[in-house]
Amino acid sequence: MDRQINFQPHILIIGSGGGGLAAALSIAQNFPTYNILVVAEGDPRKANTFYAQGGIAIAIDPDDSPYYHVRDTLVAGDGYSSPTASHFFASKAKEAIQWLISLGMSFDKTETGQLSLGREGGHTKNRIIHVKDHTGRDVVTFLLNHLEDYKERFEIIYNFRVYDIRKRRDCYAVKCVSLEDGQTFEIEVPLVILATGGSGYLWRFTSNSPLAIGSGLFLAKQLGVPLKDLEFIQFHPTALYLPESPTQPLITEALRGAGAVLRNSYGERFMSMYDERGDLAPRDIVARSIYFEMKKHGIAHVWLDATKVKDWSRFPTVLNTCLKHGIDPRKEWIPVVPSAHYQCGGIAVDVYGRTALDGLIAIGEVAGTGLHGANRLASNSLLELLVQAYSLPEVITDNLQKCNITVLPGKFNVDKPSVTIEDRLRQLMHEKVGVVKNEQSLKEALEWIDNQRSSLSDIDNIYIQRQAIMLDVARMIIVRSLNRLLNRGTFYREDAVTISF
Repeated sequence: MDRQINFQPHILIIGSGGGGLAAALSIAQNFPTYNILVVAEGDPRKANTFYAQGGIAIAIDPDDSPYYHVRDTLVAGDGYSSPTASHFFASKAKEAIQWLISLGMSFDKTETGQLSLGREGGHTKNRIIHVKDHTGRDVVTFLLNHLEDYKERFEIIYNFRVYDIRKRRDCYAVKCVSLEDGQTFEIEVPLVILATGGSGYLWRFTSNSPLAIGSGLFLAKQLGVPLKDLEFIQFHPTALYLPESPTQPLITEALRGAGAVLRNSYGERFMSMYDERGDLAPRDIVARSIYFEMKKHGIAHVWLDATKVKDWSRFPTVLNTCLKHGIDPRKEWIPVVPSAHYQCGGIAVDVYGRTALDGLIAIGEVAGTGLHGANRLASNSLLELLVQAYSLPEVITDNLQKCNITVLPGKFNVDKPSVTIEDRLRQLMHEKVGVVKNEQSLKEALEWIDNQRSSLSDIDNIYIQRQAIMLDVARMIIVRSLNRLLNRGTFYREDAVTISF
């Protein structure tokens, strides 16, 4: 194993991004007798949270209130966000952020010592607290550092994939495989927290880590747990256009809040033609507008003109990323393209993350709390996972029993096949199940996926196993997309009905 497990866990967390780490810290603080094991495919510094740029939405300005935050969430979610969830997260935001600040987390401040509040698309007030444009990186680093204080009963093992989960008496039997040597293990544990992130890497153009293939959805389906709103995939409107790269770095929306504007290949500002809010319209509208503009002019990307942004000290990540690729955004326009970014739905849960099964919780992007509705409001994602983690002690009992870890006989094959279908699948999802789709494109994608899935062999190979998970999750999303005949938020079919909510 990558790291030796020194104890039998009471709680297993699958996934080491912001949701998993925040959950671990909250539990460790509040339950001093529990052992917590995190199983992760990759390092937390490779998870999506680490690359989150914008910040965390919290209504603390004197001119703001949770009421306005809820209103903006419902509007951005195209009337599909849960009012209950929206109120819960907006109202608990201050407590959750104060939890981090009380532990020493620092956010940018104004000259008067107040928290600096930015604004992003869909927000009518300044309410985004941040650490320049690398908030996610600092949150993950902060959580990891604080978890060191609990290392006698907290452990992370990397390079492991959970591939099977079953309910067994009072425990869950969770099987995982080492991605280094193929050794398999079974962990029996009474409480499982799924913090596996989203599914954005299923698309060719994405801001997501290669870890984000929807594995939590795959595991939930094995248990028969209800899933919801999988068809609502948010495409971030402005990712840096890098046609040869497997992932596209984000160009944060906060840049448009600071004065950047979108332009087409003729240099024209076009957003006002699609929405009265112009460049600060919600993400779904901006992404779709860019798609139509690209299609109209036959171009592969549009441009973000950030030459009028005054304070680049706020955006060091964007500046350095652009300079690394030969673009000086202070003087040149940035080529941008919509990229798969966030899974608005997920495993059906309540606001605390509780699923239909006792002892199974989902937190963060994999959880379908109803907060995001048909389109996530910018910077509500870090808020959601932090509030969920902070609130976990309210729904975890103090009488969990330790279970067992068993080394299973046999090993998986870890040799990489000479041919894989991963790149073809991602291109297919981009072309057929992207920002704009229709019944024909969805059915063509489904047929291809079914043919590929039926031809897969040697599932005991870790690479083929990954492909099978990707195909199964992609199929779930496509089936939900075929069944939805009403356009809403991020979901748009050319042959569906569109109604303004």
